[in-house]
Amino acid sequence: MAFQTTEASVSTADGYRLHTKAWEPRDIEASRASLVWLHGFGDHVDRAASFFSVLAGRGIAVHAFDQRGWGRSVRSASDRGVTGSTETILSDVTFFVDSLRSKTSLPVFLGGHSMGGALVLLWAARGPIESRRAVRGFIAEAPLLRLHQSTMPPRSIIWFSRSVAKFFPGFPVRHGERDAQDPLLHDVVSLRVTLDIWDRGQLVADGLCDLQQDSPASLWLALGSDDKVVCPDAVRAYFDRSAVVDKELHCYEGYSHELHKEGASEKNFFTNDLVQWISERAHGPNVYKKQTLQSKGIWETIRRALAIDPNRSNGIPLNPWYRNPPPGANDPLSYDDPVTAPAGDIADNPYWKRDVRRSYPQLSVVDQAEVVQLLTVGNATKAKVDLIGEAGEKQLVAAKEEGETGLAHFLEKAPKNVAQELFVGGLPPLPSGQSLASGEWDVHKYELTEENSYPNGYPCRTFR
Repeated sequence: MAFQTTEASVSTADGYRLHTKAWEPRDIEASRASLVWLHGFGDHVDRAASFFSVLAGRGIAVHAFDQRGWGRSVRSASDRGVTGSTETILSDVTFFVDSLRSKTSLPVFLGGHSMGGALVLLWAARGPIESRRAVRGFIAEAPLLRLHQSTMPPRSIIWFSRSVAKFFPGFPVRHGERDAQDPLLHDVVSLRVTLDIWDRGQLVADGLCDLQQDSPASLWLALGSDDKVVCPDAVRAYFDRSAVVDKELHCYEGYSHELHKEGASEKNFFTNDLVQWISERAHGPNVYKKQTLQSKGIWETIRRALAIDPNRSNGIPLNPWYRNPPPGANDPLSYDDPVTAPAGDIADNPYWKRDVRRSYPQLSVVDQAEVVQLLTVGNATKAKVDLIGEAGEKQLVAAKEEGETGLAHFLEKAPKNVAQELFVGGLPPLPSGQSLASGEWDVHKYELTEENSYPNGYPCRTFR
């Protein structure tokens, strides 16, 4: 499949210019999904161009950007390796994801390699909830949660580095060897940036940023058996702790740290697995995971084994979301007709389950003949007179016959006061009720409050 590339630069909220590049199928209708990719340490987007080209040729549009301090996003030599704080980096990811969401209707996936892979997992847990829940799946290729045991520095060195960073945060640190053939690659960063990268991975490795079961996104992790950069045990431990239902961990024999570089061929297992995984989840959102609770641990395993359709929802919505007012916002005993405390939870709320104890509004249809009968037998102008026996039957028959001629015919010969009470200013009454207290029209009776919920006079809750 033919594809095209587009280069540009975007300005973040604080005015920093980021270099961006996109690999997109030339036939827009053939696109399956959009993938935002975060590069690794000292890297830039063009180093993975062959890998992105294969993805674009198979219907996956790739959108990548050089992060602050790396690649073409460096504005001057002094900016090299100056990445900013972790909060700034996470905000850049949010900005890029939200910008892409506003431009495409395709499902969005977020992936990254090494340092970028760890950043993906951190953002998946700490990014803005609206942005995170709009991402269909998270992909981490050899995420740098901890260094491999063969390259892990002693704890004394780490402690000493933290002490030095307090006084000399800009102290340069060299990582590896520089590639003379690629001037955009650089391996020297400040001591403060080095420790920030270490701390971000440590947050995820220590279980402080695990994905929870109620996350609607899917998770895909990949490792190389010959990778001597990242600690595979830390990645496997993160995978085991993650409560996401739809998750996969792949370990590729013979692969080293850069699986995407070795996976630039269409015949490569890594590329094929990634394309297949994205394609399967790009067909439609997992609504049941987004809006409902699921069982966990061994109970989820048993449920999936016994269920006819393992992906079917249990029907219980997530408590914190999609509700207004939220659970516990109002005191149940403050209602005129108090509800029980369990009713604050939608799963145990008998009203929400359409219990017969609540009287729900019903549609009432009144035709013109019935209106004429009402105005004839009794109204404010002509008070009703109770007639018993034959006289009463004759009155009802006469009212029915007059009603068959229609409301307009009745109003032509009826007193003016009748039409005046029936209509307001010559127009039908507004959609309101008649206040029992005042006996007058009250146009505000059925207006919802500013929060779009029932006031405390109603023993019920409003749900979005």
